[in-house]
This record gives sequence, C-alpha cells and structure tokens, in this order.
Amino acid sequence: LVTSAVGPAELSAQVFDFAALSRRLKHRMDRIRLLIDSFQGNLDELITAIDTAMENNNHKDLMLHAHSLKGSAANLGAMRISQIAADIESTVKSGSDLNSIADKIRQLKQEQAPFIQAANAAMAQAKAQQG
Repeated sequence: LVTSAVGPAELSAQVFDFAALSRRLKHRMDRIRLLIDSFQGNLDELITAIDTAMENNNHKDLMLHAHSLKGSAANLGAMRISQIAADIESTVKSGSDLNSIADKIRQLKQEQAPFIQAANAAMAQAKAQQG
C-alpha cells in the first residue's frame, strides 16, 4: 500500500525511469528495447547469483553480484532494483546485520514483476505515441 500522494506516473518512474533511459539513448526505441530485453534476461540470473552467494556465505561474490546489479539497474533506470542492490552491497561492505540481506533478496525478487510490467507499459506507450 502506497500512502504518499504520488500518482501512477511518478510511482512508475520509481520502478522504471523510462524518460531518463530514452533521453540517454536519444529516443532510439530499438536500442531501448534491446537494453530492456538484455536486462530482463540477466535479472533473474543475477538475483540467483546473489542468493547463492548469500547461502554460501561468500561475501566477495555477494558484493560483486550486488554491485553488478546495482550498476546495470541504474544504467537502465530500474531505480528500486538498483537501490536494493546498493543496500545489499553496502551491508556486506560494512559487515552490519548480514541477516537483513535475506530480506533484501526477497525484495529484489518482488521487484522483478513490477519492473517488467512498468518497462513493457512504457514501451507500449512510446510505440503508440510514435504511431
């Protein structure tokens, strides 16, 4: 439940900042689609790698995979995913409350569907506007 006065467009921007991605890629829909598809294809793999590293208590791999996800998500505009990955990375670096990482991994998994939905909706809207 969202209790702020944020409207649907602003809420979607928190999940996926399509406008920023579109500007960075000079509104080239072919490149945007390629980047989104590539990210979606790698997202589950990266989350699984983070989960596995956590299960194996492998902090080096955990930081590596969280850092990779943070950067690729930020580059794409998947802001919530990027923030959660950044939280995982900083938690591992600081060594504080490593038990909270399991919750953050669950959050990552929960953010997959909203991101995919927002990305697909943004692409459909952009395509409809192009005519």
